[in-house]
Amino acid sequence: MLVDREDGGSARAVVMDFGLAKPLDKRSLLWETRTEQRVGAPYFIAPEVLRGEKGGVAVDLYALGLVIDEMVTRSPAFPNESIDELLWKKLHDDPIPPSARSEALPEAWEKTILWCLDRDPERRPRNTGEVLEGLNGKTPALPPPATVPKLAAGQQPRALVQQAAPRVAEASPPRARLSRRWWLATGLALFLLPSLSAVFDFAADPIHTSIAVFPFANQTDEPEYDYLCIGTTDEVMRRLVYIDGLQVYPVREPRVAGAAQTGNARFSLEGALRRQAGEVRLNITLIDNRTGSLVWADSFENELKDPLVLESSITERMVRALSGQAQVEGGWTLVAAARRWLGTEIPLLPSQATASSTAFTEYLRGRELYQKKTLTDAPGAIAHFERAVSLDPKFALAYSALSDVQHTLLAYNQGDTQRLMATAYQYAERAVALDPSLPDGYVSLGAARQALWDWQGAEQGYKAAIELHPKFARAHHWYAGLLLQFGRFEESLALAAKGIELDPFDYPSQSNYGLYLWHAGRPREAAAHLEDLLTKNDLLFAHIVLGQVYAALAVSSPEPESTDFFARSLREAGIVRARELDAVGGTDRAGFLKWSDLVFAQAHAARGDQAAAQLYISRLEHGLAEGMLSASAVAWAYAAVGNEQRTLELLEMGAARHEREMLYVRVTPLLRSLHSDERFTAVLRQMALL
Repeated sequence: MLVDREDGGSARAVVMDFGLAKPLDKRSLLWETRTEQRVGAPYFIAPEVLRGEKGGVAVDLYALGLVIDEMVTRSPAFPNESIDELLWKKLHDDPIPPSARSEALPEAWEKTILWCLDRDPERRPRNTGEVLEGLNGKTPALPPPATVPKLAAGQQPRALVQQAAPRVAEASPPRARLSRRWWLATGLALFLLPSLSAVFDFAADPIHTSIAVFPFANQTDEPEYDYLCIGTTDEVMRRLVYIDGLQVYPVREPRVAGAAQTGNARFSLEGALRRQAGEVRLNITLIDNRTGSLVWADSFENELKDPLVLESSITERMVRALSGQAQVEGGWTLVAAARRWLGTEIPLLPSQATASSTAFTEYLRGRELYQKKTLTDAPGAIAHFERAVSLDPKFALAYSALSDVQHTLLAYNQGDTQRLMATAYQYAERAVALDPSLPDGYVSLGAARQALWDWQGAEQGYKAAIELHPKFARAHHWYAGLLLQFGRFEESLALAAKGIELDPFDYPSQSNYGLYLWHAGRPREAAAHLEDLLTKNDLLFAHIVLGQVYAALAVSSPEPESTDFFARSLREAGIVRARELDAVGGTDRAGFLKWSDLVFAQAHAARGDQAAAQLYISRLEHGLAEGMLSASAVAWAYAAVGNEQRTLELLEMGAARHEREMLYVRVTPLLRSLHSDERFTAVLRQMALL
């Protein structure tokens, strides 16, 4: 702070503490460290830190630029009425040019200040020496600034999170004695820089550990609380995975008594909702898996009324406990002590998905229904998500979920395919526009473009999600599926394996990995993988793929292996049939069962029993005629029995209808005999797969 002496002498610099003084008014909060912003005062936080990225020298130089600007203009670079408005402007607006607030300011000073305040950290000065050179008129030529984000093909994802919308305010009155104040400002800023650097370095320090998060169990016998347990678990994990150095393993099933189920995770987070003495409480525990000891435990009762407060309280307290444990194990050091003294020992968490409690509650209710992936639950999920975005029109994560749930309807051939795909695309596009830093939106956009056969756009979406969030397992899995379509097998399998490494308890994705191995021409590896998977989780899709793989091995293997694989294929088909019957109430009223009929047809075709295979194909034809099955799903059965004419007819029909089952038409082993056929090649060209 600059203070003019009463005796008319030179101005003097007074160094004030940034965070300990009590605020005199509401606006003073902008310069006070907040509990939810552990990296310092909101006014000095760099945009990349707000996006959850790791800080560094560029963060310090951004703060330095604001200090210099404030001292030579005595006016804010980001005028605002609230902290929320301030943070929004930092992410999306350019600062008001210093010359618009100080007429006599030299051009070199303005250029240097704006250089420090560039939203792209890679375009800021590299060190304080360059700042001093800039103030002396030696500012180097800078690369062109980022442009307003567009969803155009080929755009780099980093540019999507930099939205330039410059605003110009009225000029401030002319300033006197600026030259002296400039040098005082520079000296003070350089004096403060080590302290600023320490704060940001401490805040960016990673935890370097791992945690398995079990689903919070509803033990009240009151289904009304299911959504709260499921949704809170999901949102806690979504925010945890952004913490630098923390590996999060989502466990999909509650812990079985006496079983570890933690993989390689050092800690386990568990929760149980219970009714005790007439009151409902959520009890949370953090366990050290290495010693079995309790690291942290807490009980939440009043917070249950507001899921947004509940999720935030659990996440912040758990991270504090985890950080404290890491510091205890690391021993006392000067750095650790300073970090605790400054209050920066807790890693920065990403912001919550919405500020509206009612919108968040609707979102959680929608998530519970969406995760069931059933036709009966999908409309309810859509209704809750739509209410969420009506309550908070800027709720990007809810728009992403609205996009994803359209694919459930597509999977069941419900509604007009083109309309569903267009709806999925529009919701995903909206999610990205609202929050360009949210990887979920880019994954949804990639999936929507993939359904529309916009392969290049889909790849851009998945790549953007991975660049923004390298630990986002779903982005790896879905991108792997896209690469598989084009026969890029090694890349696909590597990405899928990375996704499994990031999320080893995502068993459905492990089923897909078995499918990818089969399509890549490695059926024995696929069989071994799926057999091992089924010992961990009894998944329907794993049985379906394994039955198909066994049928393929029955064709390619010598006796007695061929007979053994045939028997195994029939066994898997029987398991699938029992599951499908359970799902429809135990009665085959529709006259067909999509998956078991297909596997039975492939198994009998593998043994050359065309008559037996045709019985199941006829059932599939019935489903197609009733409008309950896709043409491409029936084509696979005809391909198994070698009926190329009918196979091609159905593939052409599937391509005309834009059916989602057509995605792997180029690489499925069932169609390899058609690769030289002109009609098949025409289908691939129609889909832009060649």
